[in-house]
Amino acid sequence: MEIILNVIENLIGKHTQDKEAKDVTGIHIKDKILEYFPSRLDKLIPNLLGLSIQNSKLKEINQNDLKQFPKMQHLFIIQNQLTVLEKDLLKFNPDLTYINLKENMIKTIDSNIFDGLTKLYKIVLLKNECVDKEGAETEGIKEVIAAVKNKCAPAEPKIKIDAVCATSMVGWGSHLTKTISECAITDDLKITSRNYEFHSLVGNKNDSPKTADFTGIHIKNKVLNYFPSNLGDLMPNLIGLSVESSKLMEITQNDLKPFSKMQHLWIVANLIKFVEKELLKFNPDLIYINLRDNLIKKVDPKVFDNLYDLKHLIFQRNECIDGQANSYDQVKEFSELVAEKCGGQLRKTTTTTTLGPTSRSKLEIPFDEPQDDENDKGIVIETQPIGLPVKVGYIGGIILLCFTVGIAVYCFRKRCS
Repeated sequence: MEIILNVIENLIGKHTQDKEAKDVTGIHIKDKILEYFPSRLDKLIPNLLGLSIQNSKLKEINQNDLKQFPKMQHLFIIQNQLTVLEKDLLKFNPDLTYINLKENMIKTIDSNIFDGLTKLYKIVLLKNECVDKEGAETEGIKEVIAAVKNKCAPAEPKIKIDAVCATSMVGWGSHLTKTISECAITDDLKITSRNYEFHSLVGNKNDSPKTADFTGIHIKNKVLNYFPSNLGDLMPNLIGLSVESSKLMEITQNDLKPFSKMQHLWIVANLIKFVEKELLKFNPDLIYINLRDNLIKKVDPKVFDNLYDLKHLIFQRNECIDGQANSYDQVKEFSELVAEKCGGQLRKTTTTTTLGPTSRSKLEIPFDEPQDDENDKGIVIETQPIGLPVKVGYIGGIILLCFTVGIAVYCFRKRCS
């Protein structure tokens, strides 16, 4: 199927039993050419709950496209060519519980796109240009939204900062091989969004080293909600980074990527909640990490795996853990404890199935994520025979197991008597 005009006049096919188009609640379009979303689909399927478009070269989707489906719960736009998710895209879809937009080319997402989706249970944004992440339940979704705001926000004009340093040669602990030419920010720094960048760092003495010669920066008692960009260009030889009591809300891989020589990371008494996957991928020389007195409640369990020289790891007074390690052996043991207490593994979700025939008083049609099927013929109207909806989870499994064992024991006794 190739969509040239953006209007679908009819959907032809056989319905089960005595059903008709208005009873259909899901549509799946796969391996077609659907560059733009067709209109009038709501006239044919007014009760749509699940929409899936997979590998069909869809280039864009907007609020008007989705406005047709106010009852929609599941949205899957997978393996297409989306690049932008516009402001208020999902404004008229408040019942959404599952959104899967993996394997597109998304590079810009408006920060408010998920506002108002109080029923949302899972978001999948894997393998996109600006984000590669998924999450479920409250905490997982918060992480995805934070990543979107950090990495996918529409470009804003940069606000340039000219900062003044108090320069000095200092030792940052015996674990460092040499003293640091430190730039301690003295300005009344206030950074409240991601569109700030350092334009210059100026020393307070005539004999101050050039900016490129600074090997350490110390920011204390300022307002630094987000890490400013461009610091890597000004301080390419940075060894030590310290941000203390400055209300820093997050730190990402992109923030630290410019500092491949960094040995000392000191993010103390701030507002950090998460330590993301591969945060330190480009900082293999780290010897000392201090993240004490933050609000950390989740740490990727493998975030320290590439740090073979790490000797000091401090997580005192955080939400998920309170402790530290000060030797190579201790770090290995302590990092395992951090993974155990702060790993934040998501619990398994329940699934829906049907057992036996029942009355037609209620029809519940789950719309599961599309699976690859070599026999797939293209457009498929997803339906399910009327049945009794049953939630099967851990408790249900235990009850079923106990029931089965009971029957087996009963039969065994009857046979033996």
